[in-house]
Amino acid sequence: MDQEAGEDPNVSQERNYLEEQLSGYKCCQCRHLRMHYETFENQQILKEEIAKVEEELSERPLLLLPQFQQRQKVLKSLRYLNNDMEIQQKGIVACKFSHHEIILTEIIFGRILDDLRPEEIAAVLSCIVYNGEKESMVTEAIKKKIQAIQNIAKNIAAHEKKYNKEFDVKDYVEQFKPGFADVVFEWASGKEFEDIIKLAGRITEGEIVNKIQQLINTCREMHDACIIINRNSRFAVMVNAASNLLKRDIFTVPSLYIA
Repeated sequence: MDQEAGEDPNVSQERNYLEEQLSGYKCCQCRHLRMHYETFENQQILKEEIAKVEEELSERPLLLLPQFQQRQKVLKSLRYLNNDMEIQQKGIVACKFSHHEIILTEIIFGRILDDLRPEEIAAVLSCIVYNGEKESMVTEAIKKKIQAIQNIAKNIAAHEKKYNKEFDVKDYVEQFKPGFADVVFEWASGKEFEDIIKLAGRITEGEIVNKIQQLINTCREMHDACIIINRNSRFAVMVNAASNLLKRDIFTVPSLYIA
């Protein structure tokens, strides 16, 4: 191709060379050249997107590292880990729980429920699974034990706040509420399901079933945690009895309400 007016001679020479080389490629005579080119272009776009995602994933662990280090400091300060990062007895117990691992472990080691009957234990532990707003008519003994759990939560929150200034102490502590305790107590005491539905007020039937099932699982996990460290044998028996009191009637069969 002739040099265009005003075009740099070197550029013109390079362009002519490339055009000569291009004419030798068979793909240039392919009937499906445009389609193949579009396919190749899409592949390149996808490769670039994959590379971008891989880069973001490689950076994510670094972003989570400060949070991980904060959690380590909290666990060491609460004696779940020692200074060599070796798991301690509290840490072994915490591993048995599927939720609220720290506060449930502190309840066991604090022995705050040791003097309660099984139905009372179930009622007190209801504050772990239900955090809704509801008035609850329960005994003074149950109220005091729930307050004791809230005090444990305040202590845990203080350790969290020490290493994470953004930690919301109030939200953490106030999630442990007594609103479901009367429903659980009456159910564990043998009342009919129709009776506790009335007592539950605005709490739906499905939520009652779901929360009591969660509570049954929590009691079972607390029993297993006590057994694994051969500690607090009386409480292990009582919390297992609490689980058995709750697991009757509708809770002995699978339910659509249970997630």
